[in-house]
Amino acid sequence: MAGVELTYIDPRHYVIPFRVNILVDEPQKLVDFLASESIDARRFNYPLHKQPCYNVEGEFPNSIKAYETGVYLPSSARLTEEDISYVCEKIKLFMEK
Repeated sequence: MAGVELTYIDPRHYVIPFRVNILVDEPQKLVDFLASESIDARRFNYPLHKQPCYNVEGEFPNSIKAYETGVYLPSSARLTEEDISYVCEKIKLFMEK
C-alpha cells in the first residue's frame, strides 16, 4: 500500500513477531484516526540513545526514522481474521485521505 512501509524481517529467519509494526509519514494522525475507530495503536518508543539514563552520543538514523514514523498495530493471539481485516481497511481508508 502506498505510504505504508512494513518493518524488515530477514527471510532467512522464522519470526513470530509480538508486535506488528508499520512506518508511515504521519504516525500520530494515524494513531488518532485508528483510536476514533476503536482500534488501539501506539507510536514507537522514544529512541534508547536519546533517553537520559543511557546518554549515548552518536548518529543512529534508523532509530530516529523508526521513532518518527513507527506505529505499533494491535497484535494478539485472539485477533480474528475479521479483526485484522477491519484494521487493514481502516488503515487503507486513512491512507487514501
